[in-house]
Amino acid sequence: MLMTARCTSRSHFAFFLLSLMLLEASCGNGSSTPAPDPLVVEAGATSQGIVEATPSVSVEVTLSRPSDVEIEIPFAVTGSASLGADFSVSASPLVIAIGEVTAAIDIDLVNDVLDEHDETIIVLLSTPSSGSLGDATSHTTTILDDDDPPIVMLTGADSATEGGERLSLRLELSTVSGREVILPFALAGSATVGADYEVSQNPLRIQPGSEATTLVVEPRDDDECELPEEIEISFTDPINATLESGSEQHAVLLNDNDNFNAVSISVTNEAVWEINRPIAIEFSLDVDFSSVSNNSIQIAGPDGVPATGTFSLSDPRTVVFQPRCPSSEDLSDAGLAPATRYELRLPTLLDGGVSVRGTNGSSLCSSVSLNFQTPTTLHPTELFFDTTPALRSPSFVRRAPRISMLPTSKSVGIRTKGSTSRSNRTLP
Repeated sequence: MLMTARCTSRSHFAFFLLSLMLLEASCGNGSSTPAPDPLVVEAGATSQGIVEATPSVSVEVTLSRPSDVEIEIPFAVTGSASLGADFSVSASPLVIAIGEVTAAIDIDLVNDVLDEHDETIIVLLSTPSSGSLGDATSHTTTILDDDDPPIVMLTGADSATEGGERLSLRLELSTVSGREVILPFALAGSATVGADYEVSQNPLRIQPGSEATTLVVEPRDDDECELPEEIEISFTDPINATLESGSEQHAVLLNDNDNFNAVSISVTNEAVWEINRPIAIEFSLDVDFSSVSNNSIQIAGPDGVPATGTFSLSDPRTVVFQPRCPSSEDLSDAGLAPATRYELRLPTLLDGGVSVRGTNGSSLCSSVSLNFQTPTTLHPTELFFDTTPALRSPSFVRRAPRISMLPTSKSVGIRTKGSTSRSNRTLP
């Protein structure tokens, strides 16, 4: 009986130990195998800058830990740089191999000769095939341009005619630029912008990829008789370009096209002219009669006092001055005094005076100056043209003497044959 009991106790104890061992094996002494760290994909850096001449650059992508499977990371490329023209890039997706923690996206750069703004290549990572994206999901590569700005060369005509064809000045780049070239300019000279000419927009602009632009000068047509005027064009401080030496300034001579002149005058230089004989002046254009006066058509003796008389138009282009016919026997009221030297002047605006004008508004282009004298006799047939004033009596005709010229005196002395007396009068 005793032996049987001992055996039973021993079997129970063995069972207890076996159960305890199995429990320990299943529970691992109270601990379990830890879960692996999560897989996180992100860019190794968020930005970098390189000069354009650099052949290639890489964008590194990292994995938080090695993986027992390949990790594919899709990506997209954007930015201001142009794919194909400025760079090429390896294909998407990027693959991180089993057991690796990094891989790189390769970018090859195109080294062009364009002066251009710095450009960017932005790589945007998308959700990986396993794991998740971290905080750094993009990378920006800035391409730093290393090309010199282009040189601006100016060519074009240096003269134009008022009212004529437009004049074009060409501003050409030494090489095409990738940036907009801006060319401000200033205007000076004796010609007046708006009144004498117009220009195209200021500043001028050459768009990226274009090789040239044109400055257009459009002469305006006025009715003034003028000396040639100059347009001075000065280019200063171009943007994204430099100026070729000698292209900083350009001068354009603007020639006048008005041609309003006296084409014929009935009295010729140094002629002897009767005191009542009309003087006819023919012009090249129809005359604006309101512009005719003693100031625009000057007929004056040596004292500067103008001859008296009336102006009229015999036809649209011909002005006639009719000297006043005297009514007094001593001829003191004659429009042209006997034995007097006169100057006839047609001034222009350039002379600082008043000018005869055409009906189109043109002022006289060329001034005229000539001298003539009236007869040195009081004989009516020589003193008067065509007819003799009715007041002339036979006694006047009989005593008509020769008189001497006093071209620089304000009075005329009349000496009769055998007389020692002298009568003086002030010339009109």
